[in-house]
Amino acid sequence: MRQCSITFIFLSVLCFSIAVAAQEKTFLAETHISAGIKCIDCHETAEPVKKASAKKCKECHGDMTDADEINFKDSGGGSHTLNPHNAHPGEIRCTLCHASHKASTLYCNTCHKFELQVP
Repeated sequence: MRQCSITFIFLSVLCFSIAVAAQEKTFLAETHISAGIKCIDCHETAEPVKKASAKKCKECHGDMTDADEINFKDSGGGSHTLNPHNAHPGEIRCTLCHASHKASTLYCNTCHKFELQVP
């Protein structure tokens, strides 16, 4: 009886952990697929062999330089308000921050330490 209880608890925790992880890890590819966008629409080939070009991203999303500014903090607690798509490095490839098949990362953090979630 004790063995069954321990097994049940273990399986319950495992299932819960998997469900939470699945909810937190929605990649942009899944978002695009659920919107009816196919791989070929961005990659221009049925079997993608390289990242989509910034030009393809901008066909749907524009260049985002006129997007609303957002408020966020840096690791030192400093507060910032800006549009990260209109920042000092100038125009950069969309895929430096936004990844479709893995977690996105903030390119700004190669020099800075901002606390900002990237879709």
